[in-house]
Amino acid sequence: MGDFSDHENVAGAEVEARSVDIERFRLVVDAAPNGILLVDAKGEVVLINACAEKMFLYEKGELDGQAMSRLLPERYRGHHHQKQQSFFADPEVRPMGEGRELFAARKDGSEFPVEIGLQPVTTETGEKMVLAVVVDISQRRRLQQERRQMEQRVLEINENEQRRLGREIHDDLCQQLAAIGCLARVVEMDLKKMDLSAAEAVSEIVDLVSQANARAREISRGSAAAVLDVDGLPGALKELVDLTSKATGKKCRLQCDEGESSGSLTVDLQLYRIAQEAVNNAIRHGDPDEISLRLRRKDGQIELSVEDSGCGISVECLSGMTGMGLRTMSYRAEASGGRLSVQAGESRGTKVCCVVPLV
Repeated sequence: MGDFSDHENVAGAEVEARSVDIERFRLVVDAAPNGILLVDAKGEVVLINACAEKMFLYEKGELDGQAMSRLLPERYRGHHHQKQQSFFADPEVRPMGEGRELFAARKDGSEFPVEIGLQPVTTETGEKMVLAVVVDISQRRRLQQERRQMEQRVLEINENEQRRLGREIHDDLCQQLAAIGCLARVVEMDLKKMDLSAAEAVSEIVDLVSQANARAREISRGSAAAVLDVDGLPGALKELVDLTSKATGKKCRLQCDEGESSGSLTVDLQLYRIAQEAVNNAIRHGDPDEISLRLRRKDGQIELSVEDSGCGISVECLSGMTGMGLRTMSYRAEASGGRLSVQAGESRGTKVCCVVPLV
């Protein structure tokens, strides 16, 4: 009987000690601005502060002793127990903001994005628990989406203006230059018939006007990427490759399937601009013998890569994405809902890769 009584006393002392631990913890965290939960090894909520209860739309004390999995979306609950066991078998600090896409579920079933930090805790009685700090990032996501939409709108306005200018150059300036060239050619022929020395000077004028007309046409197409409207992104990239090879003498090639596209003309324009900037950067800074462009679909996304065989990009540029060209490419990728990476090429040179979701 004595042994049984001693056992009861020990158990009672452990329960009392645990209650004291929890009460101390409650006093510390209940006024915290973020949601805080203390969960035991069984996955049950030992303590939850007022902020978390409000966040999940529960009344005070309603979640005490309940399974923490109730706070997860239905689709995640089946795998949670295994992950919970794995965590307690090898507990480690998991800071917030590590790039994980996490969602929580309110009492009414509605979901919202969260960031969660985990901290293993051992009580005075030796019981293992985990302290979870939960931050509702719905407003942050909403602001990010609004900013992305605004940036997208700015890019659209910019591209529309460049397209308008390109058309004006093509339809107005190029036509005038062509007319001047024709008139100058007539004057040149008349002067040659009269065997006048001025014919040679007029011939040079004809050549210069012809060159100016050709350059204006290149600018009109490059400034607005008008070919996208006709041949799509592959056609625009093919023209970029051809013009680059012709203008620089560098070997420039393109690998892509006909008709490949992100599904959005606006996003296609940004991909084209990124390719254009990457090619220009390679020529200006890398002195490559060859530039390779590749456009392909992969896992519900479209991937554009530009790789050159030049001298490569500096470590400083890689680490800080410094330089206006790199920042502009990164900005365009983010505004399209994608991401940009810049790294050393497989053998040498630099590889620029942009991945955006299909629309």
